[in-house]
Amino acid sequence: MNNPTKLDLVSGEIVMVSSTETERQTLIDVCTANGIKFTWQEMTPNNALRLALKEQCRGQLVRKAKQGYVVVNERVDDCGNQYETHEQFYCKVDKTENWQVWNMTTARKDKDLQAVNKRVKQLKTRIMAGVVSNHFGKLLMQEFDAVRMRPNGGAFFVPKEQLERWTKFATEYVEATGNTIHRIQSGCDANTASAVMETAAADLEQRYRETLDELEAANDATGKRRESKRKRLMAALDGIKATAENVSAAFGVASEIADKIQKRINVEKAMALMD
Repeated sequence: MNNPTKLDLVSGEIVMVSSTETERQTLIDVCTANGIKFTWQEMTPNNALRLALKEQCRGQLVRKAKQGYVVVNERVDDCGNQYETHEQFYCKVDKTENWQVWNMTTARKDKDLQAVNKRVKQLKTRIMAGVVSNHFGKLLMQEFDAVRMRPNGGAFFVPKEQLERWTKFATEYVEATGNTIHRIQSGCDANTASAVMETAAADLEQRYRETLDELEAANDATGKRRESKRKRLMAALDGIKATAENVSAAFGVASEIADKIQKRINVEKAMALMD
């Protein structure tokens, strides 16, 4: 039986993140300071309005209308769902830099519109908590060779080769955003190695298959579009292979998927020469 207190060199970290609504520019600045190019999702006027209305009009329904959104009351009885229209509240947001919300009816008091308008302008520069966490997972995989510890993300393993870069970025990220990163150092005992490699293999296999599917579709395209897609996807294969090698090296085991990806890369390069 393995003694979990006798660990070899640190092999990486298991990382979990807890996010809050965050300023987009702050996220960009932290990435830029660490030499990372990453696209953080921008809030659109319509999404900002929808979110603001849901917060302001709790207990009511927010529906997309021909122009903007409409808020209605819903009543459920034995006959089904009934919608009360006498308190409908239509509003839209302009597409200018001002992001001004316009009320299209007089059914609601000015204070309601003012609250919605204030919140929309606040959301203009922010990214919602769930989106921050989702993007952060993508950044971990893209920049720090991380692999998912479970199918739907939420927990990631960063191999030891990336720990120096990762530690610097994580420290600055937490200080700048106030978000929380839970970091669990993982030593190379047999149990840990087995658990990480099992989940890593499944994650890398999924990413490999998804990339192959895209590559097959790209091969059916023509001209510059085909070459652009192939270049991007071949780079993605290289990235998955590098991640597999780094995770495997962290635990001193061979990587079958890295070898498989390399063989596919060789095939694709040979096919490209024949075109």
